[in-house]
Amino acid sequence: MNDSQYQLFEKTDQEVFDELIATPYGKEIAEKFIKLAMRFWSRGTHKTYSPWCIMGKIRCDFDLKNKKPDTENYRINNNSIAYFSRHAMRKRPELKGFLPTRELGKKKKRHAVIVPIQEKIA
Repeated sequence: MNDSQYQLFEKTDQEVFDELIATPYGKEIAEKFIKLAMRFWSRGTHKTYSPWCIMGKIRCDFDLKNKKPDTENYRINNNSIAYFSRHAMRKRPELKGFLPTRELGKKKKRHAVIVPIQEKIA
């Protein structure tokens, strides 16, 4: 099978995100993302706030890799940040415009939103 044939079987970022958000692990990350976005929004000190900063704080404080035994071999890919932002704005409409987003491109097949870690770092 050549590369273009293999790509036909890959899931889009949106499909992988939808599967992630359906898991307890994904729901917990999304709740944390929404909670932080609402905290920054409610302060009223910024017109907009970077979803990358919110995810950076989650990565730093939440320790995604080690908190849950079933997620030991996974990390969140940067491709997921846009989807967490859009999910937060669907759940909390007051966040629309506060979390800047770009228009998503055509529905392309892409790499997985969560990717396996190849090696454990000692």
